[in-house]
Amino acid sequence: MGIKAIVFDLDGTIVDTITDISNAMNLALDELSLPNFTEEEYKYLVGSGLDRLVDGVLPKEMSDEETVNDFVERFRKHYSKKWLETSIPFEGIAELLDSLKMIGIKMAVFSNKPHASTVAMIETILPNRFEVVYGERLDEGIPKKPDPTMLLRIAQELSVSPSEIIYVGDSDVDMQVSVNAGMIGVGVLWGFRTEQELVNNGATYIVAKPADIMDIVGGKDDNYTK
Repeated sequence: MGIKAIVFDLDGTIVDTITDISNAMNLALDELSLPNFTEEEYKYLVGSGLDRLVDGVLPKEMSDEETVNDFVERFRKHYSKKWLETSIPFEGIAELLDSLKMIGIKMAVFSNKPHASTVAMIETILPNRFEVVYGERLDEGIPKKPDPTMLLRIAQELSVSPSEIIYVGDSDVDMQVSVNAGMIGVGVLWGFRTEQELVNNGATYIVAKPADIMDIVGGKDDNYTK
């Protein structure tokens, strides 16, 4: 197949962040005496950026700019204290990344999580694995997923053709952006969404465990344990 690089989504793909996100969001909702959501419900609210997440939890009558901005700051305050309480790489991810690095596969991260948070999480939880790490940069005029602008920019920075890159994610927007960028979409079943959603949105491959990605790449690593 000639795969030369892999770009990963973050939340729900390489790091299990749902508990910390849920707890921080529910604390922000508590401050406004609003109903909480379960972790299962949050799995369908995350993935499209903080603005969509906030839009999903706030009542429609509280959608004015001032209220939304205030709520975003409340969430950020709580998440800044909770983002490392339970968030850890999914089982097998660290081994996968190390094995990919050993066989010369270039790696990057592209998330709809705010850029600073994305960089901080990768540097803390999975350091020294990725050549490029990008989160949401709407403030710089760069659209978020499923727009392919940033993903194509990553391909340029890696000096790899989009057709030789796998994009790995767990949601509809991840598969959509892989299609839009002309990359190979790989949907993961250990994340926050369903297999049907991944297939319906253009996944070329579906994997049940991180080791399966090694099979797609075609790399052989005797030190990798499936």
